[in-house]
Amino acid sequence: MGALTYFSAITTMVQPNIVTSTTAAPARVTGVVGDFHCGSVMDANVVVEKDFYADDGCTIKGWVKTKGNATVSPNSKVIGSLTADKNVTLNSPSSVGGSVVSGGNASIGNGSSVGADLTAVGTAVLGSVDPGGKLTVGGKLTSGGFAKLGDNSSVGGDLATGGYAELASGTSVGGDLTSSGNSNVGVQGTVKGNLTSGGTVSTGDRSSIEGSVTAAGDGATVIRG
Repeated sequence: MGALTYFSAITTMVQPNIVTSTTAAPARVTGVVGDFHCGSVMDANVVVEKDFYADDGCTIKGWVKTKGNATVSPNSKVIGSLTADKNVTLNSPSSVGGSVVSGGNASIGNGSSVGADLTAVGTAVLGSVDPGGKLTVGGKLTSGGFAKLGDNSSVGGDLATGGYAELASGTSVGGDLTSSGNSNVGVQGTVKGNLTSGGTVSTGDRSSIEGSVTAAGDGATVIRG
């Protein structure tokens, strides 16, 4: 298939149906109206007018762009990038091989992974959806609101947040951590670069900050570890 355009309010692709491309590049699936549910293998790039759902067993071999919310269910994956004008949710365990861009909030479940950068206009919460294995973001994490890293989650690059930042036990940030505004930072894990906070900084007994620490706030800053 080269291209598919659908006009239904809800479209579902289920097993054993699959989408294959007739060229070396992925096919293109475009939704002019409605939601899209994927429950099969699709060698395609997907454009959705409303919400996108990667249901159990879905594999998108291209990228996904949706004007609504994007939800990736357990045992599903997007090989390319995932871009949503609203919220993005990756349930445990699921994966996006490329970057994730959310026009709202991003929530990534334990055992899930983002291969490249994670960007959220709103908040970014890692490890909040379900208990499970280690969560990884391969690139940098940028959020307009606060950022929370749950137990054993990691960010390969820098972490920059417009609100406060919380790093739980066993977490790691591979680059710098920057929290802008009058926002506080709490670290129970490891920051391999510099830490800069517009508010205060508080670190736990088993925490580690390998670079410099700058806290511009008026409150007390407590460094342990």
